[in-house]
Amino acid sequence: MNSVSLRFINTLILSLFCLLGLTGLYGLVCPFPAFLYEIHRAAGWALILLIPWKSFISLRSLRRGLDRRFDRNLMIVVSIVLAVATLTVLVLGVMWAWNIGEYYVWIGPYAYSGIGWHWGIALGLAPLFLIHVWRRWPRPKRTDFAGRRQALKLMGLGVATVATWGVAETLSKVLQSEDSPRRFTGSREDGSFTGLDYPVISGADQGKIKLEPETWKLSVYGAVKTPLALSYADVLASSSSASSCRPTSPLRRGSRHSGRAAVRSMNAPGEP
Repeated sequence: MNSVSLRFINTLILSLFCLLGLTGLYGLVCPFPAFLYEIHRAAGWALILLIPWKSFISLRSLRRGLDRRFDRNLMIVVSIVLAVATLTVLVLGVMWAWNIGEYYVWIGPYAYSGIGWHWGIALGLAPLFLIHVWRRWPRPKRTDFAGRRQALKLMGLGVATVATWGVAETLSKVLQSEDSPRRFTGSREDGSFTGLDYPVISGADQGKIKLEPETWKLSVYGAVKTPLALSYADVLASSSSASSCRPTSPLRRGSRHSGRAAVRSMNAPGEP
């Protein structure tokens, strides 16, 4: 692959990254106009189509290995992390669009919706992306996009992008759930016309945290005479009570909460 093709591919990927970032950020704060979401999805498929060529460029660079230059070694690490995270973002987006897998996706001890991880990881990529662009600016030239051959490449990519995007959108409509259809914004309808039927312990769609009952502990320390540590079994075995309360978060009013009274647990070691 000659230098013109290298700059051509890298400049296209840079442009697509910028387009995806701008349309994605705009979509987080405003749902209109709707066609921006379609541009975002089409740009994503264009990026996917360029992965084989970018992989060839990256592998050729990695074959040179590490050397004594700290800058090069650091950029190899940044590039690998950026590549893995980008592929993860793309896979999560496709899985969400095609309704593949569970609603919550576990990454380590945390679970969040696929689309939530999609934009969350993408936002986290911004610093790495800026560093990569700063140190690996493709230095595009006008001649890289001039000529019949380059025009044919752009036309081919455009046709393939539209075709792939069209097939993907058709599949997303076929695979979507009737109970939670996918809106044009990419979000899924869930819990419509249920009034104030919110979760009782967390806000809607706030994700999950994996807890191990065997190792979980409730510790009371600080301004108490005797510190206290209760295991999960201790809490369940203790006397329970129920009460009505009005939470400060936007949860259901008048919710009934049962379990060991917090004040009783904290006072168990002694008076504060």
